[in-house]
Amino acid sequence: MFLLVLLLYRWAIVIPHFTNEEVKKQTQLESAYTSGGLKRILFWTPFFSGTSLKDVGLTEEGDGYQTFCPYRCKFTTNKNLLHLSDAVLFHSRDLQTNGVNGLWESRNIPETRNWTQHWVFYYFESAEYTVVPLNAFNNVFNQTISYRLDSDIYAPYSRLLPRSLEEINNYARVSETIKKKTKMAAWIVSHCVTKSKREDLVAQLKKYFPIDVYGYCGDLECPGNRQISCYKEIGHTYKFYLSFENSLCEDYVTEKFFNALNAGMVPVVYGGANYLHHAPEGSYISVNSFNSTQDLATYLLMLDKNQTEYLKYFEWKKWLKVDEISMLPRAWCTLCERLTVGSFPKGRVVQDLNDWWFHKQGTNSPACSPPNHQLLDY
Repeated sequence: MFLLVLLLYRWAIVIPHFTNEEVKKQTQLESAYTSGGLKRILFWTPFFSGTSLKDVGLTEEGDGYQTFCPYRCKFTTNKNLLHLSDAVLFHSRDLQTNGVNGLWESRNIPETRNWTQHWVFYYFESAEYTVVPLNAFNNVFNQTISYRLDSDIYAPYSRLLPRSLEEINNYARVSETIKKKTKMAAWIVSHCVTKSKREDLVAQLKKYFPIDVYGYCGDLECPGNRQISCYKEIGHTYKFYLSFENSLCEDYVTEKFFNALNAGMVPVVYGGANYLHHAPEGSYISVNSFNSTQDLATYLLMLDKNQTEYLKYFEWKKWLKVDEISMLPRAWCTLCERLTVGSFPKGRVVQDLNDWWFHKQGTNSPACSPPNHQLLDY
């Protein structure tokens, strides 16, 4: 009797009423998932409404096995395996809440939990566009995964890696490719009105040189049927890419920056992050380094005419390259590693998720800044 009470307390589960057939099916499931001693990771919420492993960057075969990852875990979206999972993942955009008299409570999370599990909050959009009231989830999660540097698992949209000695020796100089570029600047965009007012910045720059706008907010169609192939195609033609974020938030640098670097364009960046955390000085041009859009335009036009100076923005490519592994699989690999080696601190709870997410690290300052009105010539 004591053993039964102890087990119920440990697992903290409500015993449901199953038919014999349901018990048989559940036993088969548990048997299949308890072999091998691998850690199990359950995606509890959808990912932007996607409910398959493919939607979170994993393969359906082999429980989401990732060949590049030195650690192996079992990934699943099957909620029947909740109490057999070592970690349970919750995507912020797909969390749900109820609000009554200004008080918020969470809705679509399990009513009970195994307290040996790690409940993990993950999100890759900026705090400016976080629509779920996160104070409903204070003291709920054990770990966080996001683009923020102070996340438990830091998951940038991409990263630069050192080239191998063989790659350095075989590196082809980019000057011949650069000489073939005939156009000034491109911008791929589908979010037309933003918190950062990047659209106003583009309008200001258009006074000084032409900017070709691709996508939903422009009048040009992106070549290629995938975003990455689109960047590669326009990279053959354009010298600069406007890597302007939709919000100016701490650490927030999206894939557009890395896609431009990878495609052989110089990113002109407008964001709230310290870009030196992501790429070396001299690989990009920061809007915030200039007092006005006119000063920025003058500098870009100088580079357009001076090939020697322009080519200096590609010197980093001999030593570094953009990681080929995308953000989601890389994040899941790190989570799998932490679970496997047991490096997560025991008993940790994110006490104030709302405060952490909406403020800069260790301060009371908002995580996101307003647009630079002086730069926008308001």
